[in-house]
Amino acid sequence: MHIFGRDVSDLSVDEINSLFREHASSRNGTAPCRSSVVEQAINRVQLDILRHIDSAGGTGYAAVLESQIEQLNDQQKEVR
Repeated sequence: MHIFGRDVSDLSVDEINSLFREHASSRNGTAPCRSSVVEQAINRVQLDILRHIDSAGGTGYAAVLESQIEQLNDQQKEVR
């Protein structure tokens, strides 16, 4: 699985978090993603979901984190 042009299958949770944080702060992506949304998603995934994800690779974690970010972005759009 590739996120932001990088293969995340062998990355650790910390490396994936860093990748998402870097992307949010650089704002070079196609979808808007604020740093606060990334932090909320990371916290939510780590507190509620991480223990249920297979720790063999970063693909599952990255997919869940990306999904959480999309959900938070959608929620913020609904509030506006």
